[in-house]
Amino acid sequence: MKKCPICELNWIDDNEEMCSLCQQKAVPTPTQGHNPKPNVHFNEIFTFKSGDYVYDGKRGFKAYNSKGEHVGIVFMTDDKRVKAYGYCELHFFPNYYNSYGVWHRIKSHGSRIAWVTLCNYLKTHEEYPCYIDDQT
Repeated sequence: MKKCPICELNWIDDNEEMCSLCQQKAVPTPTQGHNPKPNVHFNEIFTFKSGDYVYDGKRGFKAYNSKGEHVGIVFMTDDKRVKAYGYCELHFFPNYYNSYGVWHRIKSHGSRIAWVTLCNYLKTHEEYPCYIDDQT
């Protein structure tokens, strides 16, 4: 047995990642501002461009789809309750919700992209082309 690493209050089995209460909080609900994803498929090259950018209260980098359209922003997942904390996430503009959804925690070739890795790369390069896998 060990304490839940999220709340540090409840006890969980050694093979569990978080307690049932933290698990319930980690599941997005419409009241948290997360809309359900449409039935979309990624498997597409996105390009993240260097430069400071803020959208909808999130600070990150501009995200472009394979057609070169500025579709949203890539930023660091900032919810410490989820496994994706510290990794890259996409937040799309409203006119792209039907194509991509609102939010997407991204993977490239099956692995999440660490935010620090993207930031370090974009310090020395203008853009970061990235293959985004299907639903994560």
